[in-house]
Amino acid sequence: TCVVSATEGASVQLTAVPDRGAALVSWSPPCEPNSPVCSVTTETTVQATFAALCPEPWTLSADDAGSLDVHPAGWLVTSGRRTAVGDIHTCAPVWSADRSATGVAFDDHGNVVTIEGNVITMLAGANGFPLWRRELDAELRTIEVAGENRIIVGGSRDARGWIAALTAQDGKTVWQTQLAHGSVEAAAADDDRVWVAGGAESGAFVAGYDTETGATVWKRSFDAGPASDVSVLTEGTVAVLTTEWLHIFDPEGAELGARPTDATLLAGPYSIGAAVVDIASDVVVTELD
Repeated sequence: TCVVSATEGASVQLTAVPDRGAALVSWSPPCEPNSPVCSVTTETTVQATFAALCPEPWTLSADDAGSLDVHPAGWLVTSGRRTAVGDIHTCAPVWSADRSATGVAFDDHGNVVTIEGNVITMLAGANGFPLWRRELDAELRTIEVAGENRIIVGGSRDARGWIAALTAQDGKTVWQTQLAHGSVEAAAADDDRVWVAGGAESGAFVAGYDTETGATVWKRSFDAGPASDVSVLTEGTVAVLTTEWLHIFDPEGAELGARPTDATLLAGPYSIGAAVVDIASDVVVTELD
């Protein structure tokens, strides 16, 4: 328990700091329940609720899990031949379904969006109930949630890379565009921008777009095998992983350098609080040393 005195009208920011082996579950109103910080401007009492993380390694099987995402509230979703959601705090499954997916992500409201073939589906995070489903005129390869109301999907159409932004409420297309040869294989959101990467054996590409309008920020093609992953680093620097090479671009699109690597993923392990998540045939959550 703590008491803070401040000048009338001043904004006070509270930060929830869990003990080792614990994580924030939620704030009480008027705070945003899943935010790590809470700002208050009036006299009030707020409470932060914490819970212990799994004391022992915990396995959530999704049958040949191929994709995963972690929600700030402490939920973990995996996809493969099945789609499953579990609670990291209680080490318990929430639901699972015989629904295969090649890509999966949480939106800002804790719902689950999946892709499989040319189909994108939104599921209720609490129980897996289908909220909406759309068939798109493209083969989907990657999915990314950008902001409160944008879902970014990428893949290929007519043997060319393709990307589209959909609304989270109903899956309606906001904008779409085609890129160079090959396929969009990865996407990463950064504030109001989304970065995609892909290509074919003849070359790779990386491009950035405004998530609201689809306007091009910059795009580059370069000699390498197809790009398999993309990540936004500090201060807008973009990293692109291709076959045996890691390429780094500055915020304006100039290549800063490249170096050999045997990495297959840029971002990982995925983490929440003091937990670390790794993925193989199963998803295992253990405490971070």
